[in-house]
Amino acid sequence: MKLTVNNVFNSIPFQFLLGGTLVATITYLANHVSPKAAAILVAFPIGLIPMFFLKSQNEERRLSFDTTVTNVLVVITYVFLDFFLKQRGMVKKYAILFAFAVWTGLAYIMYSFSTDIGIRL
Repeated sequence: MKLTVNNVFNSIPFQFLLGGTLVATITYLANHVSPKAAAILVAFPIGLIPMFFLKSQNEERRLSFDTTVTNVLVVITYVFLDFFLKQRGMVKKYAILFAFAVWTGLAYIMYSFSTDIGIRL
């Protein structure tokens, strides 16, 4: 196989390293620079990165629309996380797990609702 920029970009190891680098950078910023700087990077539209790797314009359009719709879940998840973290005696790890549970439940409901009534998600 000929090594090209396109082949590298489309490789799973490159995509994995890209995602891991983003997570590590956010963690570093939060711990050593400022939580605000980390929050700005968290708001990075990570859904744009896979657009480089999609093979058809139809897939690009669907991913773009679906990501826009499902980002509502991300906002709700962070609102719940903030609520859980403000509870006295709530252990941070449990607050994060509860927020993930909220996201999981809402994602399931959104997916089920969209397929039951024929909305493309």
